[in-house]
Amino acid sequence: SLKALFEFLGFLVEVEKDQSADQIKTLMTQYSQDDRHRDCFVCCMMSHGNETGVEGCDGQMCCLNDITSPFDGDNCPALVGKPKVFFIQACRGHKMQSKVVVTDSAGPIQTSDSVSYSIPKDSDFLIALSTVEGYYSVRDPFSGSWFIQSLCKHLKEGSEQ
Repeated sequence: SLKALFEFLGFLVEVEKDQSADQIKTLMTQYSQDDRHRDCFVCCMMSHGNETGVEGCDGQMCCLNDITSPFDGDNCPALVGKPKVFFIQACRGHKMQSKVVVTDSAGPIQTSDSVSYSIPKDSDFLIALSTVEGYYSVRDPFSGSWFIQSLCKHLKEGSEQ
């Protein structure tokens, strides 16, 4: 689904499977140096994980900083001022979230053909941060957030092609 979606959106999609922690780090460095970057970079990663990062197929952890830092302004000048998006599907701890019941019927009244299931109460969030942990977010004094301004500009330009 991710591959089809991003190809539809006009992205060049590359799929990497079963990478060790060191291979993940190497791939991130290679992708950050790729001269095909024009508008943005999106990385979708699915694995196990913990509070510090993502687990490679070798059972070793790849820290979140090792995934994102190759794309910072010093290491990836081609993407300075452009969105760098990371969607990471991985656990961040060992606690189980409490659940809520969801039904497929519209409204609070369940009918005999309604299907119900439970999901974590804190699911369906997309959290995008304008900076990394420990640092403040720089603002454009004229228009507000550099992050939002850049995101809107590049998504708009990309959708018009």
